[in-house]
Amino acid sequence: MKNVTRLLSVLMAFVISVMTMGTIAVTDVSEVIAADYDVVLSLSADTSNVKAGDILSATMMIESNSGLAGLTARIHYDTDVLSLMSVEPAEGSAYAGAVLFPVADLLEDKTKTLDEAAAGIVGFSYGEAVSKTDTGKIMVAKFSVKQNAKPGESRIDFVYTDASDFNANKRSVNAAGMVFKVEASADVQPESDNAEEAKAAKEVTELVDGLLKGDEVKGIDEALAGEMKEAAEDYKTIKVVLRKNFINEAEVDTSDVGLIRAGLSEEQTIAGYYDVQLGVRIGGSEVGSISELNHDIALSLEIPSGLPVLEEGKFRKYSVVSIQDGSAEVLPATASDREITFTTHHFGTYAVVYEVTDGILGDTNGDGAVNIADALQISQYDAGLIELNSGQLALADVNGDGEANIADALMISQYDAGLITSIGAR
Repeated sequence: MKNVTRLLSVLMAFVISVMTMGTIAVTDVSEVIAADYDVVLSLSADTSNVKAGDILSATMMIESNSGLAGLTARIHYDTDVLSLMSVEPAEGSAYAGAVLFPVADLLEDKTKTLDEAAAGIVGFSYGEAVSKTDTGKIMVAKFSVKQNAKPGESRIDFVYTDASDFNANKRSVNAAGMVFKVEASADVQPESDNAEEAKAAKEVTELVDGLLKGDEVKGIDEALAGEMKEAAEDYKTIKVVLRKNFINEAEVDTSDVGLIRAGLSEEQTIAGYYDVQLGVRIGGSEVGSISELNHDIALSLEIPSGLPVLEEGKFRKYSVVSIQDGSAEVLPATASDREITFTTHHFGTYAVVYEVTDGILGDTNGDGAVNIADALQISQYDAGLIELNSGQLALADVNGDGEANIADALMISQYDAGLITSIGAR
């Protein structure tokens, strides 16, 4: 009965103090001198940086304790930033018998949700018939970071309202607080449902994260960088759209044409030009374009139509030339009858070029070697995942049965592994 009476008195003191208490200065526990207080408490989080949707746990701890039988306290948090999920006694705590609650639960309508009832305050009340000097964790309040939480620093503050020992003598307890930072996060989405734009959107997310951290980011001019950063901080969706437009040579900058032609061998021919752009849309409007990503992504371009018909047994070996930083760079590529595929992290002018060759039996990707890459390409063709042109099909039929299939892929794999010394019956 004595314990119950003690607990009720502590709870009543808590309710009264909540209704009458003004603002109390909050001090970081590192600034607290234990000798100045009978009980020293701290408040800490499991992380100092969070993003919208993250979970944040705040733990109240007793750092030093000269004797405590009753304590009422409250933790304040910003309801524009955090939503209360739960309040639990800390595992293994010597104060597991404490009453934990949102303050409003004692004062307002019980039909409210936990977050509504809390109204930015988490309560703690402990009453015991004897004084304890135990230290360690007391309670854990778990919060979720709201989706519309504004980036920047925020606080969770602990303020005690009443504390005493077994003889009802007042105990001095410090106030404490902790600071955490809400970081903006980029919501970058592809404009349409295709693998190329999805990969580009993932890479742009990395660029925006760099902008938010203040890193120097290539490929985005200052004006666009500012708009993308502001959009991320306001939780606006950033969309990327990949455009691949076939253009005539007359539409290409003459200096770019000169660079491309200067880098070609006598055997190479320009099949056509493309203007490849990665546009950025915010709020339905296009605000600029990105010229460079941090990592390569795979792109495919349609092979221009109207190319000359090749002689029997001949095929085209394709490559792509990219204009980057004022110079032409030749990029390896693989081709089917309809498209050419390559990897790049730059956007701008591209030229599709080719040379006519007899080819090497088994070298379906035209890289000059017969290896597992060719076996994989043939396997993908056999599974219906890709197409091969007539020249590639002729080179893929290494066993001479008139078909390009998994049997040919197996023979090339064995050849690449050194299990056989030659391929083909011709």
